[in-house]
Amino acid sequence: MKKYYSILCFIFIIYLPVNAQTVDQIISKYEKARGGYDKLLSVHSQRLTGTISFSPNEAGPFSVTIERPFKMREEMVYNGKEIIRVLNGNSGWIINPFSGNNEAQPLPVNIVENMRGASDIDGPLVDYKSKGSIVRLIGKDTVNGKIAYKLRVVQKKNIMSYIYIDQASGLELKWEGEIGDKGKEHLMQSLFSNYKKVDGVMYACKIVSITPGTNAQQVIVINKVEVNPKLNEKIFSKPVM
Repeated sequence: MKKYYSILCFIFIIYLPVNAQTVDQIISKYEKARGGYDKLLSVHSQRLTGTISFSPNEAGPFSVTIERPFKMREEMVYNGKEIIRVLNGNSGWIINPFSGNNEAQPLPVNIVENMRGASDIDGPLVDYKSKGSIVRLIGKDTVNGKIAYKLRVVQKKNIMSYIYIDQASGLELKWEGEIGDKGKEHLMQSLFSNYKKVDGVMYACKIVSITPGTNAQQVIVINKVEVNPKLNEKIFSKPVM
């Protein structure tokens, strides 16, 4: 019995570095597919503009501007009214005319956390160890007919999500995880497609997000990507309508 137990321990010890190496190889391929590690880190800010829609026949202007570290501004027009969300470090504001108030209001803590995650220009896989995250290879799955590696990412505060990396291209095909809203957690899935290279970096120019079990769908189409644009820092301050 001791001999059998020793063999199991030996196999387990060998398996750990092999599995970790496999994860790092997948992430390395992902970084290379996006443009390379050094190129990704050279992006200090970015602005993406396009359209956002919540139904097939209704789309409005959309833009998101991000700057390191943890600065983000989102602007969108829905039913003729502009909604603005701003993140500046650990706090943020929102102007939402549909709430009946045109004044900027503080963002709830859970929304701030969501936006901090979204404002990570590199994404959760790049330098995941230094970010205090744990990434594990769960296996393979199929996303829109493509074989993908399924990675489980556990970030600080036990925030868990799954990222699907195309086995062939190394690009991200899908993300799924829970998003906090009004004190509740909602499962969300986002599909990435129509990749285009801008200044040596690949960007997904179509993002379709759904909430499983509902008819809710959000489609973002990016028409323009600006890498390292000159930004006025005031855009990350408390917004005024």
